[in-house]
Amino acid sequence: MAEVEEQQQRDRAGGVAHEAEILRRNIPDWDSKGAVRLSSYLKSKGFTPDELTVHDSRQLILAEKARLYDAFQADRRRDCRSRLNRTAHGERRRRQYQAESIVVEWSGQTVPGTKKVAKTSGNMRDAGRAIAALLGK
Repeated sequence: MAEVEEQQQRDRAGGVAHEAEILRRNIPDWDSKGAVRLSSYLKSKGFTPDELTVHDSRQLILAEKARLYDAFQADRRRDCRSRLNRTAHGERRRRQYQAESIVVEWSGQTVPGTKKVAKTSGNMRDAGRAIAALLGK
């Protein structure tokens, strides 16, 4: 009976070592900060300390991927907000510039109108007309 228990303990110890090796391969800084970071992430998502005693590396790898995805989404949201703020600010500045700019007539079109036509058409003649309108000719 004692031999069976010893064998089971050795198997568990070998299994734990094997699972730890899998975690080290899949989560780069598992030994230093990875385990603490993952446990704090799981606690923030509502896991209790009893639920965090997992011996299957697949579950921990899946939780790490979820943590990375959440971090990616948070960065993406922050980037979109800052880009939106820059765009909104740029739009205000552009409107202010258009309101203050001198309107130059050339062939019945204003400077902003010729610039818009040149941008949309891609035609060199339209670009020349826009430059001429800017120069006031």
